[in-house]
Amino acid sequence: MKKIYLCVFCFLEIFFCVDLFATESDVRNKDILIDKNRISVQLFSVRKYGESKESVDYMLSRISKIGYPSVELAGFWGLSGKEWRELLDKYKLTVSAVHTNDFELSSEQKVQAVVDNLKQIGSSRLVFAFSLTDFEDDASRNRLVDKLINMKNRFERDGVELFYHNHHFEFVKTEQGEDAYLKLLGKIGMRAELDVYWVARAGKDPVSLIDKLGDKLVFLHLKDIGVGRPLRPGDPFSRSFVFKELGSGNLELGKIVSSASKNGCSWYVVEQDDDWANDEPLDSLKMSFDYLIENYAKN
Repeated sequence: MKKIYLCVFCFLEIFFCVDLFATESDVRNKDILIDKNRISVQLFSVRKYGESKESVDYMLSRISKIGYPSVELAGFWGLSGKEWRELLDKYKLTVSAVHTNDFELSSEQKVQAVVDNLKQIGSSRLVFAFSLTDFEDDASRNRLVDKLINMKNRFERDGVELFYHNHHFEFVKTEQGEDAYLKLLGKIGMRAELDVYWVARAGKDPVSLIDKLGDKLVFLHLKDIGVGRPLRPGDPFSRSFVFKELGSGNLELGKIVSSASKNGCSWYVVEQDDDWANDEPLDSLKMSFDYLIENYAKN
């Protein structure tokens, strides 16, 4: 009887040309999607090496040795743009973008310092992320819109484009029932750096959101998500989310990368905020880079 079932099963699979055991691996290996020169790494992942110029030098040497062609700065870590450019040139690394924050842009003098550093580094792309208080209600979100419009216009005068990096708190509804994140980008005319981990943390579908963003998506922050240990011993429902190396978590990365590629995404930026293999971020970044190269990168 088992032989009969097996024969019927095989017949159906062949006749209907259906791979009944299709996995994400099968999907991703049919369509190589990423130019490996467009893979970058967010240096927030390796912030513990930002204490001195010497430790930054060591970290960049390791990043280059792993194979990353580009980096995304997490601020300037007390170094000038000129110092960054010298270190990046030393290891033949390009810059996909630079992250900044409210503190670094709290005065015109600080804004000009950011612009000057960007020029010295040779980048015209600045990415901004915000705090939870900016999305508490419609009034605070409207204040954020005004602030972002002013920032965007200020940087455009110096040839710098400002992008928005999300976390999970942006994915709420406005008082009119609209998607607050998409409405924000639409009002400002701002393009996106989409972090798929935080999209998943918010309970949203990264693929659906990528398709909605379309050509507004310029950077894709890639990190995987998993389930951690219980916060309260003996209570399985208290398990938290953890950061995972690419391919070792629960995100459908094949579908995510495919959608981003089809929508013209320019940069694929690896990041892992915490929960590193062997408690060493560089080990985790190597695992994620190797995964991308093996499964998604063009030769």
